[in-house]
Amino acid sequence: MSTSVWILLGIVALFALPILFGMVRDYLGFNSNKFYGDEANKNKVGSRGETYEKSSLRAEVTRNQVNGGSGDNGGDQ
Repeated sequence: MSTSVWILLGIVALFALPILFGMVRDYLGFNSNKFYGDEANKNKVGSRGETYEKSSLRAEVTRNQVNGGSGDNGGDQ
């Protein structure tokens, strides 16, 4: 075989061996990189609208506190 064929086989092995190693680890159950996005999406707290409303309420309360009030229209005591 010529030198260029050996170089080509080396390049192919360089790309194929990590992929093959990952496939074997996954098949044997040693893969710890699992995607749990489905469970996270099932336990979603609220929609975008609810989140926006909560954030605007928090901003208003913070704004009142920074201006020296407690958010109850001058009821500081």
